[in-house]
Amino acid sequence: GLLNAMLAIAVVAVPTFTRLVRGQVISVKQREYVAAAVAVGVRPLGVVSRHILPNIASPVIVQASLGVGFAMITESSLSFIGLGAQPPTATWGSMVQVGFQYLETAPWLALVPACMIFLAVLAFTMLGEGLRGALDPASRTDASRAATPRGLCRGREVGHFVIDVMDLAPEQALEPGVVLRGDPAG
Repeated sequence: GLLNAMLAIAVVAVPTFTRLVRGQVISVKQREYVAAAVAVGVRPLGVVSRHILPNIASPVIVQASLGVGFAMITESSLSFIGLGAQPPTATWGSMVQVGFQYLETAPWLALVPACMIFLAVLAFTMLGEGLRGALDPASRTDASRAATPRGLCRGREVGHFVIDVMDLAPEQALEPGVVLRGDPAG
């Protein structure tokens, strides 16, 4: 039934998210701003909540929006072959399967739900790509990074920014030759 289909889709999707989160955590954990936070004495929970989680959230959100499309196609496929939701529960896959029987006399019975599946998956894919563009720091221009600095609030002044090692985010590039030290005198 529908519950079994949802469980099957979840079991298939969990390893993808697990690998993504693990890889992102390993990558972010090796960044200089995390090492700097640990060096100045930030507790492990603070490092995780202020530095690691915010920096792994955007890839996970993007993967989730793209995963919705995968789940819709999988559920529709399972319903089409009779392994998904059982009648009288209506799903697009079961509607395509019923309409498939009347393809020669009434093709719209299969084409309309198939087109709806296509449009819904396309919409979630476009949402995922839009979120990737909006949340990925590498895709931002230097002007947008400078206009929206995150975590800069106290510490040593460099140019027009004030640098705090504990709040330094990865997308904030420093000017060449700037050295961060624990001593405010430099």
